[in-house]
Amino acid sequence: AFVHVLLPLMQRTGVLWVSGSVKPSQEHFISNLIRQKIISAIDKLEVPQGKEHPVMLFLPEHEWHEISLLFYHYAIRRSGLYTIYLGQSLPYDALLECIERFKPRALVTSWLTSVDSNYMLNFFKQLYKDSNGIPVHAGGYQINTNREQIRQFICEVKSVEEMVENLNQ
Repeated sequence: AFVHVLLPLMQRTGVLWVSGSVKPSQEHFISNLIRQKIISAIDKLEVPQGKEHPVMLFLPEHEWHEISLLFYHYAIRRSGLYTIYLGQSLPYDALLECIERFKPRALVTSWLTSVDSNYMLNFFKQLYKDSNGIPVHAGGYQINTNREQIRQFICEVKSVEEMVENLNQ
């Protein structure tokens, strides 16, 4: 339902918002309905028993678009992996503290908000160094746009199924 119904609805709503056919309040209304449905679906999933080396999900500081990350969370949890969801706009130091404390098997993020490409490159380069090379799975429009610059520091999320398969290996 997410891939075939909700994702196309979100994309269409985004186009309508940019063209001025939809007001920001209408876009926020739809986005929050979708967000609530995904959170409800996550809450219905069983929490996996094995809590060592979880998959940690976060959005970088100043990134608020969490619907993709919530869907990643749902798919990863549904596959049986233990997850820690850190949410939106996480300060970098807080992310490092969580990495140190929980020792995740992988990090998962999404980046939609436009940023300078050098900022993004430096973010992932520093994260790779500070996390001792923990795999970072990253998706979103900005990841796709800057893939050539950051590819040595991330695993680009091209499909949720492929990401989940890689995380389960």
